[in-house]
Amino acid sequence: MDTGAQIIAKSLRHKGIEVVFTLCGGHVQPMHDALLDEGVRVLDARDERAAVHMAHAYGRMRRETGVAMVTAGPGLTNAVTGIANAHASGAPLLVIAGAAPMRQRNKGALQEIDQKAIVSPITKMAETILEARRAADYVDRAFRAARQGCPGPAYLEVPTDVLRGTSPCPPLKGPEELMS
Repeated sequence: MDTGAQIIAKSLRHKGIEVVFTLCGGHVQPMHDALLDEGVRVLDARDERAAVHMAHAYGRMRRETGVAMVTAGPGLTNAVTGIANAHASGAPLLVIAGAAPMRQRNKGALQEIDQKAIVSPITKMAETILEARRAADYVDRAFRAARQGCPGPAYLEVPTDVLRGTSPCPPLKGPEELMS
């Protein structure tokens, strides 16, 4: 059994992602550990805005989808400028954000805001991963959204209990399988 964080990390690695730009935060801490376990470099930035700009630039230079990861609430709001920039320039980007646990939703949990409502106008896809067992499917959909048609940013929100929840890791799709 793998945690949701491990499934996401394995899925990113299987797609060829070598580096994720981030600012360490409690809501996404399980992802940092899982990424390192998969051999994905975790580059800590000064702030979330910088992390998203760095992921955007890195993806552009390598002609692939850049990946940034931010914590919930203010972490996500700090990232909005970078997401909007990627949207305006048509850059494929995946932004993963932490979120309050499902059982605390809409109850004033730490740093809880309607993150999807904030990023929906500037992303091609904005979804919440509700179950660890479906995490790889969501990552696949996000990569597809970021790359198909006019490229642009995709957003995945992951509640902390989903990151820590366990499930067997499903068969993973590589980048070439997402375009067919």
